[in-house]
Amino acid sequence: MRSANHSSLSGNANREFDIAGQELREGRLAEAVNVLSRASKADPSNVDLLVRLGIAYRAADRLDAARYVLERAVRLAAGRHAVARLTLANVLELDQRPDLALMQYLLGLHEARAAGRSSGDSEPDLASLLDRAARYVATGRRAWFERALQNTVHGAVHCSRRIQQALAMYLEGRAPNIADRRQRPGPLHVPDIKTGCFLDRACFPWLDRAAALIAPCAGEMDACIAAAGAAQVSVYQRGVLQYHARQHAPRLLRALAELPLAQISHEAPDVEIFALGAKARMPLQYGRANSRCRVIINCADGGALQVTVGGETRALEAGQSRVVDASFGIEYANPGANRGRALLAEVWHPELSGEEQGSLSALILAAIDFDMRLQELNS
Repeated sequence: MRSANHSSLSGNANREFDIAGQELREGRLAEAVNVLSRASKADPSNVDLLVRLGIAYRAADRLDAARYVLERAVRLAAGRHAVARLTLANVLELDQRPDLALMQYLLGLHEARAAGRSSGDSEPDLASLLDRAARYVATGRRAWFERALQNTVHGAVHCSRRIQQALAMYLEGRAPNIADRRQRPGPLHVPDIKTGCFLDRACFPWLDRAAALIAPCAGEMDACIAAAGAAQVSVYQRGVLQYHARQHAPRLLRALAELPLAQISHEAPDVEIFALGAKARMPLQYGRANSRCRVIINCADGGALQVTVGGETRALEAGQSRVVDASFGIEYANPGANRGRALLAEVWHPELSGEEQGSLSALILAAIDFDMRLQELNS
């Protein structure tokens, strides 16, 4: 392999690079390693030399040494040398470290695409590495999520058709077919959910009790808003309890603990409170997924609100509650003269069975874990 950087080597290093290539082609692996080791010591910041040395170590079945020098090459390249990353991934694959290999292959594909390289590239080593990476990533990512499903109560075998379809679209990067163009699909969009902007209250038999539990908490909600100095304050953000609610809203937290909120570690629920002064509005927001709905409970001692979802507007009188599908986009307005306050909480869409909720939770957690590991490697 002669990369673009090869021409920038010193004359001596250039000759040793060529000598090592000849040694590799003729199977004299120890000699190739020795030549490249000397060259890399003389030019320690040259990524091409380190990659070639890693290849020599790999050919000699010295995988630990190959990994060491290739990790160094990747650090030095700082995302600008796809061959270094992909060769490291291949070494990790050979060393039976499938999860690390998967991450590095995926990062290598991203680097190649950022540089405008493809599997049809004229550089043979890169083309074969990209082909291998694409196959490995496709298989490995699916296996990653299927393992997550297997660990649920019902396992992957009993995963519903529409959850399987949601996973397939996510893995393949396909946009779902949306019957109502007002709806904005998010990650792991679940197809064939019978939904609308405003959902039937009969699907949420616990809603009146929820409003009764929240009603005495208006003072705590005011305290959170005052302490934050903001009109909109998170109580839970991606399932994590926030500071102001912890400090000022113990009764509200006890009330929320009795409600069937969507519970996914580090993902859901989102719960927030907001206050709207006379004639004030909140900008359009979209929910993260069509698998979850938003409960809106208007405080009994405040003003009436208007809730607009997907362009449809409904009144929300003081003390009333509604459930909406926020994937259609949601806006809030206070048309009156009295200050309004409301609580918003995330719940599962009633169309989803308990098994489907469990499957989605597992897939979301697997996606979060995957993305966090990828970020750690790329940091």
